Amino acid sequence: MATNCPKLRQLISDIRPLQSQLDSGLLTLPDNLKEGRQSMNELWQIKERFEAKVAEFKSETDPYKDWQTYENGQKILHYVEEYAFWHPYPYGGIVIEKCINNTYFGEKDEIIQQLLLNGQQELQEGDPMRFEQSLRPREGYVIERITKKDGKPLKQLLLNGKKVLYEGEFDDWFPHPQGVIIRKGNQFLLNGKDLLYDGSFKDWCPYPHGVIIHKDNDWYFYNQAREKKK
Repeated sequence: MATNCPKLRQLISDIRPLQSQLDSGLLTLPDNLKEGRQSMNELWQIKERFEAKVAEFKSETDPYKDWQTYENGQKILHYVEEYAFWHPYPYGGIVIEKCINNTYFGEKDEIIQQLLLNGQQELQEGDPMRFEQSLRPREGYVIERITKKDGKPLKQLLLNGKKVLYEGEFDDWFPHPQGVIIRKGNQFLLNGKDLLYDGSFKDWCPYPHGVIIHKDNDWYFYNQAREKKK
């Protein structure tokens, strides 16, 4: 993807020499204290430019950057009819999935699947439709493992089977672009630390910027941790 985009190619060409300067600078720091301080200041400035370019590159290549954003506690949909499944729509709203029985001239029933944006507009083949299962960390995948600590079972959620994202008790979990969402009772926590939502729910699924909660006949977006940081 990056090689086909001029802006991304330029970012890569900017990042590589900065990385080289950082690597070579750390290896050739002078013994003289004064010169060493000057070199460290120069390296610090290179590091800041390097991190800014890397952050810009990650933003440009974020697969969810065009997804609809919501405010904490914002209602997305009110829907009272029966349905089979639901999932968030990338560009705003909720896709309601219905399964309808159709009978033709006494023949055997045929199950027809309908995908309705906000329960109204039928999505056609080719429309963007992404299910929550596709949401995962950019760095790879999440697996659950049970190990032992002090002779007792310990649940772990690992990125690519190596890096610990969370360890401890939970009732449910789902991968998320920023790691994993843990559900403990009525609490939903990003990587077990940042509280996204605390309260009643019927169903839920991760969303790139937080979590979507289904309760009663309504769907809401929540990210309380982001709200506190404002």
